[in-house]
Parts: sequence; C-alpha cells; structure tokens
Amino acid sequence: MEGCFGVVRSGIVWLVGGSLVIALGAAFWFADSSPGSGEPVAPAEARERISADVFTPYERTQYPKLAAKVGNRWGELQAMREAAASQALTRPGCREVTTAEISVERSTRDQVQVFVYCDDSLDRIDYSESELSAGPR
Repeated sequence: MEGCFGVVRSGIVWLVGGSLVIALGAAFWFADSSPGSGEPVAPAEARERISADVFTPYERTQYPKLAAKVGNRWGELQAMREAAASQALTRPGCREVTTAEISVERSTRDQVQVFVYCDDSLDRIDYSESELSAGPR
C-alpha cells in the first residue's frame, strides 16, 4: 500500500512542478511581447492597435498639393502610412497609433515623409521613406 502512495505522491510533484514551469514560461512570454516593447508586432495584432483612419486611403481630389508633389508615386502612399504606423508600434511606450499621415510640407517626389502620433500624445514620430524600407530603427 505504501508503494502506491509513493507513486501518487511522485505524480503530484511532477504535475505541480510542470504546472509551475508552464505558468512561468507564459508569464515571461507575455512580458516580453507586450505592446511597445521594441519587438516587431504581428500584422493582425498591429491592425487592432492602429486607428481605422490610417487604413482609409487618400483621395487625390482631397489632397491636390500632395498629389502634385508626389506625382505618379501616389499609389505608394497608403503602404507607407501603414508601414510607419506598424513601425511606430515597436517603439517603447507606443501602445496605439492614433495618426499616420504623409507630410505634405516635407515630402518630395524622391523622398516621402510620414509622421505618426501614438496614444493621443503630442510627440510626433517622423519617418522618411528610406527609414521605412530599412525596417525598425
């Protein structure tokens, strides 16, 4: 009878120990992948943390000055806005992107500039087209 209790006790020890290992692993996983931790964000997760306005493409008729500046590169602007928003989410403290816009004043046909605001902050994050193609900085 005593041998049976030893087996049960060993089973319980392994079960409790295994549960602790899983719990600690999960805690470290979620701590390391928290928003704004500097790690790249998965596209599905990023989309949930970016204002829906960012995913609404510009219409040429509403932005004639920008259309004149960028010319035939108009079709690239939306992808740049979305890339800048996603990249901003990798910065510490950026939990949500509220704005990602093309800078009419700073953009040229050769180098488009995008600015982003996070968490309704007044801190502007600027990205050049070359920074966006280079990945997170």
